[in-house]
Amino acid sequence: MVGFRVAVIDCQPLPEVVQEITKETNFTGCFQALFDKLVEERGGPRLEMVSFNAQQGCLPGLHDSFHAFLVTGSFSAAYQEVPWIAKLRQFLLHSYEASPIPLVGICFGHQILAQALGGLSNSCKNGPEVGLSTFTLSSKARNLPLFAQQFKQLQKVNLIAIHSDEVIELPAGAISLGGNDHCLYQGMILPCRVLSFQGHPEFSAKPEVYEAILTHVAKFPDEIKSRGLESLRSSSTDHIWVASCIRDFILQKTVIPE
Repeated sequence: MVGFRVAVIDCQPLPEVVQEITKETNFTGCFQALFDKLVEERGGPRLEMVSFNAQQGCLPGLHDSFHAFLVTGSFSAAYQEVPWIAKLRQFLLHSYEASPIPLVGICFGHQILAQALGGLSNSCKNGPEVGLSTFTLSSKARNLPLFAQQFKQLQKVNLIAIHSDEVIELPAGAISLGGNDHCLYQGMILPCRVLSFQGHPEFSAKPEVYEAILTHVAKFPDEIKSRGLESLRSSSTDHIWVASCIRDFILQKTVIPE
């Protein structure tokens, strides 16, 4: 079956302690595991992940034969004025304006896409969101063909969360995917161009990476860490549904009306 190439703009090399536990060096392997799991469960074309280290200034070219750019999570903040983040914001804006290639963001990727395209992100006013995050798709999102095909079987979206920043203002023209009491914008879509989620579908494919980061790296109080881990034992996540939506979006199988 024909494969499709996705440039993963990897924004966080994993610390040594996480590498030792999980044998993963960055987030790209988590996304490859997620989309391979999607093929196993639902069939369809395979997405091949190709990694670019954003912190080292490595970014894909607009004419490098990629079907999408996917921006990962990071321990950094999308609004920081540090060279690699400023460069990435400029790159994403240029990609949006100069190329039709779909842009996908997860967590930090969601925040920096919003920031780059005219929205705003900031620290979470309600404190960090850790563990199982649940939100209901907004009425506008429900009416989009990309989500409507599967929404009848899915009343709420459950994803793993670990973030202390959030999007506080969407770019012009963006549609909110929905929110919850903790985070107003759990995702957004700009018709046929941008799709992003605050939660992490890839961590459900590689839960050991999430657990290692939360246990050994995250600077949250122990109570928050314990509550976050416990919440994941009580409910499943909708990572395959989200992965399917992302793949459909990348392949533009569904037409999103203006």
